[in-house]
Amino acid sequence: MSTENESQQIRMHINEAKLCREETYTDGEAAALRQLIPIRPDGTPDPSRRPVFMGMTHVATEAGPVPVHCHMEATSLEEAVREFPEAARKALERLVARARELQEEKAGQDAGRPRSAPETA
Repeated sequence: MSTENESQQIRMHINEAKLCREETYTDGEAAALRQLIPIRPDGTPDPSRRPVFMGMTHVATEAGPVPVHCHMEATSLEEAVREFPEAARKALERLVARARELQEEKAGQDAGRPRSAPETA
């Protein structure tokens, strides 16, 4: 496929009604907060929309660090800082529950498969 054909098939679109500026805050240790600040297409703030706050951290596991992301209903950075610990805890609980579900599904699939004969030395 030629480059000209590829560029004709890939159509990018930016939804100007949902533009945001992103700012990131961190404690330099365990937490990071992302704030999406609504803006207009000219880059000026859009006060008709609320900012969005998301938290990020990592949990140490035997397999290495696992990222944990959470959404917060905060309307200010101060609220986001207060809400972060609980939001991260809930996100981690959901992550653990999902991992257990996947393990149970895999165990159920493995139970239906015939086992191979054990190898003898």
